[in-house]
Parts: sequence; structure tokens; C-alpha cells
Amino acid sequence: MSKPPLSEVISARTETEAAAIVERVWEARGYDARVRFSGPDVHVEAAGETPDGTAREVRVWVTAGGRIAAHQTRAYAQQCDRADVEPYLLVIGDARLAGDAHRPEIVELDASSLAARVREAGVESSVYDFVERAADAGDDVARDWLGDPIDETAEETATDDDSSADGDDEDRLGRRAAIKRGSKYVVASFLTYLAVERLSEELRRSPGLRSDIDRRIAWLGARVPDLEAPISESTPEPTEAPETPANGSIPSVPNGSAQGTPPADTTALSFESLRSDPAAFVGTTVRYSGEVAETTERRSKRFVVIRVEEGGAWRGDLVGRWPAGRFFDGSLGFRLLDGSTVTVWGDVLGTSSVIVGETLPAIEVVAFERV
Repeated sequence: MSKPPLSEVISARTETEAAAIVERVWEARGYDARVRFSGPDVHVEAAGETPDGTAREVRVWVTAGGRIAAHQTRAYAQQCDRADVEPYLLVIGDARLAGDAHRPEIVELDASSLAARVREAGVESSVYDFVERAADAGDDVARDWLGDPIDETAEETATDDDSSADGDDEDRLGRRAAIKRGSKYVVASFLTYLAVERLSEELRRSPGLRSDIDRRIAWLGARVPDLEAPISESTPEPTEAPETPANGSIPSVPNGSAQGTPPADTTALSFESLRSDPAAFVGTTVRYSGEVAETTERRSKRFVVIRVEEGGAWRGDLVGRWPAGRFFDGSLGFRLLDGSTVTVWGDVLGTSSVIVGETLPAIEVVAFERV
């Protein structure tokens, strides 16, 4: 019986199985490869050397279902750029890329191109064997995350009495011994809980005891010296760490409250016009609303990327910047949460690539408001 085409076999795999195939391809090339799970995504990371001795690291995002949007591929490319790894994207099964999700820096693979790489690496037979083992195992056989059957013989034949364990393997526990040891921890935790509850009840019933504890705490606090953190003359990192107020709170911007004074002479300029020729509108005061996509700090400057929305649709990305100290009561804490919606007013600066690595329209923010 002839084997099915390799591309059809790969296209029918789950994300985890396809990742295992990608891992074997890179290992056959002499790379150290491993499968990683990042939230709902499956990645394969490989590190090795090219034939000329240059170090190389790659990351393959494997997806087998759903629609991949432009903002997802953009975020993936940014993560790989920061980690200095080559980004790959494997799309198989029912997965689809949106029309605007293609990016030149990401190497896109499908079932056919992966099949060609499998043949080049010489692991075609191992892929067929891998699929056949998974099919022969059946649904009633336990398998690991690579699809290989799990050998349960050791677990089934394990002794229930730890007294029969080999003297050379003293750390190995039988099932009954493990249950007994676990029950001891449960009982100890329960007794501790009861003791804490009893102490709490005594404190509630005895005002005198509470006042005595308060006096002792006040006595101890009065004798703790005030310590000042040493000030370093050099900064090891090129960027400054965000500061926080002395009381430890993080300033926030409540919805509906504006930071700064919104200018009255704002020009009604569509974002499409600004994006097409930012240099033509330098100095123009504009106003846009959208979702916070990314924030960063560079010494005395604060930056934010906003996904501008007009008419209920996304129109593009905008970079906003302002000097430290303009907002947040001296900018003691720069905290704009990703995904929050804001309205910004500012003067057009031209373009900037300080955050995402691509040229975007930029403004000097003079006021903003959480929506």
C-alpha cells in the first residue's frame, strides 16, 4: 500500500504534532531544538551554527487553526527582533493568514514547504513512523504530548509497600507510602489553619489583647531606623527604570479625566491623510482616539503606540511622545495599560521608529484622556 503524500500527512497534524516534526527537522540539521508553549501558542526554538560557523537562532510559530490577524504577526515579529532570533510561521490545517498579516521579516511555511524541508533533512521515514505509531496507539492508549505511547508498565508493577523497596533506591516511594506522606501534610496544614482561626477568634473577643499587641507594634516601629537607599553614580542600563512614589502607590488615570489641557485649535485631520504624508503636517495640532498597543520609556522621554480608530475601524498606528514630568504629578509612574482606550491631543512631529522598528506618524502629546 502506497503512503499518502507527505504534505497531506503534515497538513492533518495537530499543532503539537507538527511542532514535533519541525523539531526533528532542525535536530537533523545539527541544531539544539525544543518545543515551547507560550499561552495558547506553540513555538519551536532552535539554536546552532551555519556552515560558515556563524551562530544562528530561529523561532517557529506553529498554528493549525483559526485566523491570524496583522497585529498578531506584528507582535510576533517584534518579540523575535528583541530576542535576536529569526521568525518563522508554519500555517497548516484550517489556519489562515489575514490579507494584511504578511510581513517580509517572517518566513512563512505551509505543509508543502515543510514537506520539502523534511525531505532535505532526511527525516521523511521518521515522520511516517511517527504518524503510524500515533494511529496504531488508538484513542484508548495514553500518549505523551508528542503523540508517542506512554509505557505504563512501571506504574502498574510499582510496589504498594515501601518496605519492599531496594536498599539502593531509598528515595523511591510506593503508592501507599506516598499517600501516607501526603496525608501528613494535609493534616498538618489543617491543624495550622485551626490554630490561626482560634487565635483570630481570641483577638476579636479580647479588646485588651488587641490594644496590647498594638502597643508592642508601636514600640517596635519607633525603634526601627530609617534607611535610605544608596544612590549609584552610574547607570548600568541605557534606559531608566520607572520610578514609584514614596508610599508605594502607582499613579493612575481614571476614566474621563484629562491629563494636560486639550488645545482649542485642533485641526480635523483624518489619520489616513497624516499617515500618507506626515512631513506635510509638521506642527499641526491634531486629536485622535484609539487603543494603547505598547508603551516604553527612554531616559527623559515617554512613548506610546496607539492603534488609531476612526468610524469604528482601525486606521493605523500612531507614536505619541512627551517629556517626563508632563503628566502623572511629575511622572513618578508611567502606567498606561495595554488595551486601554485613550484620546490624545498633540502637535505633529513627523515620523518615528523608536518602538516598533517601523516608521510611523508621530506627535508630541500635550494632553490625553482615558476613555
